[in-house]
Order: sequence, then C-alpha cells, then structure tokens
Amino acid sequence: MAHLSPVDASYLDTAPTVVVAESVIRAPAARVWETLIDNEGWAMWFPGVKTCTTTSENATGVGSTRTIEVGGLKVEEEFNLWEPEKAWGFTVVKCNVAFAKKLMEAVRLEPVADDEHHTTVTYIGAMEFTLIGKVLAPVLKRQFRTSWLNAWTNLDAHLSATTPT
Repeated sequence: MAHLSPVDASYLDTAPTVVVAESVIRAPAARVWETLIDNEGWAMWFPGVKTCTTTSENATGVGSTRTIEVGGLKVEEEFNLWEPEKAWGFTVVKCNVAFAKKLMEAVRLEPVADDEHHTTVTYIGAMEFTLIGKVLAPVLKRQFRTSWLNAWTNLDAHLSATTPT
C-alpha cells in the first residue's frame, strides 16, 4: 500500500487538481446524510464498491477511519471534515495504487431552496498526482467525476426505493 500525505479540509481550496460532481437527490438532507455515514451500506448504491468497512472504534466523526474497496482500488481513509447533514470528507492515507501524493474527497449537502424534500449533493475531489497519476490525469479525473455522478443517480434511486410509505 502506498502512503499518501494526509491533508486537512483547507486542501479542498488549494489542491492543484479538483474534480466536482453535483446532482439533486429526491430526499431531505437528513436521509442523504444517514446513508452517506452508513459505511457498510455503500455497496448498495455506490457503483463498484465491493466493501466499505469501519476500521476505528467510532464509526463516525472527525478521526474515524474506514477501508473501502472500489473497482481495483483498496483505500484507507480518515475523516477530517464532519458537519452533520451539511458536509463530510476524508483524507486518503493509503492506497494500493500509487496515483496520488495527496487526496481528499468531500461531499457537501444543501437543501434545495424552498424544497426540503430535495438535496443538492456536491462531490469535491482534491488531489495532487504522482508522476504516473499526471500521465493518467485526464482519465483519472473523468473516472472520479463519472463514478460520483453515477453514485448520485444510484443514491437517488436507492433512497426513492427505500422511502417509508
């Protein structure tokens, strides 16, 4: 596993490469939040996730950790941004593929104006690539964005299918 340099939430504003994927989910922010923080439930809605496992005593909050296997990647993450029903993010500390020196991923939730039953979700991926990552940057950026846009589509469908009647 390659070790990445940990970053804090300010890295979202200073990273040399930033990828954004935004969508509207037909659910209130509280439901979207509950689903995002359910690590073990990610395989039900995030494309390619094989496992997502809490690895710290506390499953939630700043300092909590998890390991996720998605596609061919195995990644260890530590949460460094936690604002219930508003924002969540983590720094990647280890990855089995050395494409980045630094990587932070965050999600921001914002209720749609005048509609508490819809939430704008914004993924932000902030990264500094290694040499091999720079060569693959166009593909990697497209893959990050596409994965998250597909995840938002799946999350919307998942929450619609599981809405209590």
